[in-house]
Amino acid sequence: MRIVPIVLMGASGFNIYKFLFFNILSLFIWMSIYLSLGYAFGKLAEVYFGKAKEYYFIAVGILFAIITLIFLIFKIKEKLIST
Repeated sequence: MRIVPIVLMGASGFNIYKFLFFNILSLFIWMSIYLSLGYAFGKLAEVYFGKAKEYYFIAVGILFAIITLIFLIFKIKEKLIST
């Protein structure tokens, strides 16, 4: 979402110093929001998702298998339709 106002400001001939001011102000606002949320919920997320580390490789393997199966199904359907 930060890109859209920047493009609009540039296209409308916005003053470069105003642009820099608002861009830096926006940067500090977003930075403070994300840092605050990360600090507040970091430990909470570690408690809830701490066990997820044990199942990471299994989940990635299952996800890879599902994506491969979907890809193969579409390729087989495409081949059957074209013949």
